[in-house]
Order: sequence, then structure tokens, then C-alpha cells
Amino acid sequence: MVEPVPELPRVVVITPVFRGESHLSECLAAVRGQSHPNWRHIVVDNASDDDTRVIAAAACADDPRVRLVTHEVHVPLLDNWNRAMAECPTDTEYVMQIGADDRLSDDCFTRMIDVAERHPSAQVIAAYRTDGDVTLPEPLDAGIELIAGRDAARAILLGGPDVVGSPSNVMVRRDAIPARQPMYDARPWPPGMDAAPSRWAVDKEPFLRMLAQADVAFSHAVLTHSSRENRGATSVTEELRTHNAGDLELLVRCAEGFLTGPELRRRARALALRYAAIIANQALRRGRRRDARFVEYHSCALAHLIPALRDIGASEAATALGAARRMLTSTSAAPSESIS
Repeated sequence: MVEPVPELPRVVVITPVFRGESHLSECLAAVRGQSHPNWRHIVVDNASDDDTRVIAAAACADDPRVRLVTHEVHVPLLDNWNRAMAECPTDTEYVMQIGADDRLSDDCFTRMIDVAERHPSAQVIAAYRTDGDVTLPEPLDAGIELIAGRDAARAILLGGPDVVGSPSNVMVRRDAIPARQPMYDARPWPPGMDAAPSRWAVDKEPFLRMLAQADVAFSHAVLTHSSRENRGATSVTEELRTHNAGDLELLVRCAEGFLTGPELRRRARALALRYAAIIANQALRRGRRRDARFVEYHSCALAHLIPALRDIGASEAATALGAARRMLTSTSAAPSESIS
């Protein structure tokens, strides 16, 4: 085993996991294979009923830098993310949250720390990433290593290049992690829906809060790799088409301080028109007429978003979504064939 070098900055890796036996070994190996040796890896198991704990326990026995935290009560995804992040010790310089099915290049920690140490104003450290077969974000000027936090946040909210991506794609300084409050908003969304899922894009909010006060250091290398397999949240997004509503909610919640009033209203209108078009297309499909969960999700989302948009002065957006809601509810009430 490679002994940590005390003078090198320490990285703590947090992996919340549920039923991760198919991927966890590769995740553990990706961390263990880092060229930067001063790391700790904390695996937080969400009451898995497969061999997740066996795999993690074996890694702990083989390398004391790995620690397993087990829970006997299963909780929703974001609740487990929050209790996992609460395990992060204070005696570390950098933190990275990665999923059991995410991978890192061998020099990920070395490169991210290198650019971060050159730019102390940066709390978020990012790089190019692969999402399936796609490399993101769009190529940046090779001379740009420091991106103003406000500029990075505006790009996210306005649909431009997203240098942050997801929690699995970035490293953050330890002092950017909330000390006494959950990092993620784990409340089900939309309000009023029974068994509502996690809100689309909720994982971007902590980083937008960070970007209100600090910058992004960017390494020009592909350092993180996200798989599209085995993602419960992604399957729900595809089933219910939650991303349009989630993008609008993120805009309503986080635009203050980053966008001007006219910018906010223009962006809200564009997102609302896109959302309304999706509702119109989906609502007229015969299969959607029988999909009670789809109808419930978007009825509740629209009932929440329409007054929220009016409150911020985005009346055109609210009007477009009002028409979409009427179409959705009237279509859902239309008679349809029985399911054989």
C-alpha cells in the first residue's frame, strides 16, 4: 500500500451507494489508483441488500484509507447523499462526491489540486468530463483556468456551457461544504404529488450557492467519467420527462443575484414555451392519457410553477404554462381504451 504523504493536500472522497455490487469495485479501484496518494474514501451504504457491504468491507481490510459507514434504514437518494456528506471530516482540504458507477482518470486528484492551488479564489474545481459517449462542456479557451463564479452560474442558468455538471464531476474545498445544514434539498418535488421523486437539477443548487461567493478553477483534461447505466434518477426523468419542470424551478429559485430582471423573464419564457410544447406533444399521445403518474407529476408541477413565475414577473411564461396545464388535464380526462 502507498502511504499518504502528509505534506500533500488531503482529498476525501464520499460515495453514497445503494445496491452497488455491479459497480463499486471499479469505483474503489479508480480512487485507489490515483497518482495523488493522500486521500480517504468513505463509502456510505444505504441499507443495501446485495453484496455492496461485502465489497466495501474487503476494500477497508485491504487499505485503511477506505472506510465503510452502514445504515440499516433505507432512505431516499438525496437523504442518503446528505448523511453521506455529513461524514466528511474537517481535517481535509478537498472533497469529492462520486457515485459507485462513476470513474476517475488516474491523475484526476493531481490535476484538480494543481489548478486549485494556483487559484485560491476558486471553491469549485472542474475539468472536462464524459457523460456516456459525450465530452462536456464545449471546448473552452485553453488559456482560461479561472472562471468567475458569477459567469459560471449565469451560463448554467441561461443554458450555456455548464462547467460544473454533477457532484461527481467536481472537487470542492472543504470549507465550501455546509457545516450545520444538509447540502441538498431532499424534499420531494413537486408539492402535492404522492410519492414525488427527487427534483431534477436539485444537485446544482449547492454549487450555485458556492458560485455566488467564489470562482471555478478549470483543468483542461478529461478527468471524470459518468455512466448512463444503473441510474434510478435518470430513469425517472425519462419516464416522467421531469427536466423541463426542474429547469424552471432551478431558475425561479436561483436566478436572484445572477440574472437581471429582463434576462430572467426571457429565460423563463423560453423554458416555459419548451415545457408547454413537451406537454402538448405528450398529452396527445394515447399512452399518456392512461399514465396517471405522468399526469399527476405535471399537474402538480404546473400548479406550483405558474404562481411562482407570476411572482417574479414572468407573466408570459405563466400564461404559456396555464394553457399547457389545461390541455394536460382535459386530455387526461378523455375516454380511452381499456388496458388488456
